[in-house]
Formats: sequence, structure tokens, C-alpha cells
Amino acid sequence: MRSGRVIDWATALETSPEELHRRLRGLWQEQEDLYAREVRIREQLHECPDRELDGHLMKAERHIAQASILLGEASVDASRVRF
Repeated sequence: MRSGRVIDWATALETSPEELHRRLRGLWQEQEDLYAREVRIREQLHECPDRELDGHLMKAERHIAQASILLGEASVDASRVRF
């Protein structure tokens, strides 16, 4: 696993190590959906006169994208573990 042990991830997500990949994959999909919603919001507000708001939305978008990448990597790592 990218960071932490399988058992630590499974404990944190209250799932079994055998189900960890499915749980992480589901969370990754939710994160991807969240990213898509954030992109739509930012695109709608991009031309707003509040540059500070636009800047924060862009930062949020980058952070959400990075979180999605990390969840995806954790899911792939968990799928490689054999029990």
C-alpha cells in the first residue's frame, strides 16, 4: 500500500482486508464524482468578479484531484494484496 498497511486501511474504513479494494474503489468513484461537480461549479463561477473566490475554487479543484489520484493508487495497491 502507498502509505500504511492493509490492516490499518481496513481498520480505518471498518472493512475486512479482503473487501478493502472494493471499498477503496467505491470511495475513489465518489471522489471522482465530487471532482466533476467541483469543476462544474468552478466553471460557472470562473468569470465572477470575486478573484479570491475563483482562486479558492481552483485550489479546491487541485486538492480534490490529488485526493482522487491517491485513492485510486491505494485501491490498485489493495487489489494486488493476496490473502
